[in-house]
Amino acid sequence: VKFVTLFRDAPLELELGGQLSPVRVAYSTYGQLSDTKDNVVLVCHALTGSSSVRSWWGDALGDGLMLDTATDFIICANVLGGCYGSSGPASLNAVTNRNWGPEFPEVTIGDMIRVQVALLEKLGITRLKLAIGGSMGGMQVLEWVRSSPQMLEKAAIIASPQAQTVWSRGFNVVARALIREDPAWNGGHYLEQPRGMALARMLGMLTYRSPESLQAEQAGPSKLSENQSAIESYLEYQGKKLLERFDAHCYLLMMNAMDSFDVPDEAL
Repeated sequence: VKFVTLFRDAPLELELGGQLSPVRVAYSTYGQLSDTKDNVVLVCHALTGSSSVRSWWGDALGDGLMLDTATDFIICANVLGGCYGSSGPASLNAVTNRNWGPEFPEVTIGDMIRVQVALLEKLGITRLKLAIGGSMGGMQVLEWVRSSPQMLEKAAIIASPQAQTVWSRGFNVVARALIREDPAWNGGHYLEQPRGMALARMLGMLTYRSPESLQAEQAGPSKLSENQSAIESYLEYQGKKLLERFDAHCYLLMMNAMDSFDVPDEAL
């Protein structure tokens, strides 16, 4: 993972109001950048992802694979507001010398893309061979198509809507309540990650899978834990795993950004 600091001289103007300066970005690269810089593939990560493509799309990354490191220069940046090295609620506020926490401003998918554009400009990259992402990553690619089409040759948008449905936003309403109603949340000033985030993740995992796939893979008793059903141990494992690696403020921030996202047909 590499790091760069942007928006030192002029702050990032946020779509919902407010400014950020400076902005730290964590990013990872794979393969070699060509002399003409025409082989760049930008990968945009999903809700709880990081810049480390190998850790979540490893089967697609490598020589001769979909993300072909033999021919292309693959780059992925942890989004603005994330908790894997980029500026976000879990990062240090240089003014107060403590973590931003609940004081970090709301950001949009558009804000994330402006940071990615600034990162590419810093690296001397003016055009992308491909931008690709799934879920929230696909929303980012859609925003690329809307706001910076002149920089794109191709876009691959996987399992992503132009706007969240009311049904999807409803699940996020419940997920946010599970986090904020946890006594450990403490108005956003928690000492350890609130268990409500694990419950929110368990709810989210149900929305990422179809009823048919859950029936096929999680029916019957658990193979990992006695006296539990397969679906119970599966969801508990997923919730516990996120609790160990993610930040609740970042989780809320990402859900809010997804819920506010809207790219109407006429914009495309």
